[in-house]
Amino acid sequence: MKIQKLFSNDPTKWTRGANARNIHAAKVSFNSKSAVCWCLFGAGVKCYGLARWDDICDKVAAKVGCTIPEWNDAPERTFEDVKALVEELDI
Repeated sequence: MKIQKLFSNDPTKWTRGANARNIHAAKVSFNSKSAVCWCLFGAGVKCYGLARWDDICDKVAAKVGCTIPEWNDAPERTFEDVKALVEELDI
């Protein structure tokens, strides 16, 4: 599954400050059955597995100029920014 599909054009499926959150906004593991939203990094691991995502991370970090968590969690970051990035990189 691609991150684009996981996020489904739905900003409520994206978060920051945690790999994933449950319906009560509590931090959970990216692969938790209770996860309902993910940061870009957590979504990547969920969709691609850790080994494959590790390779993709280099491509993403090169594009954004910093680590994925730094970029995702920046106060100015929006779901539209994340959506545009995953679409541009086709991930």
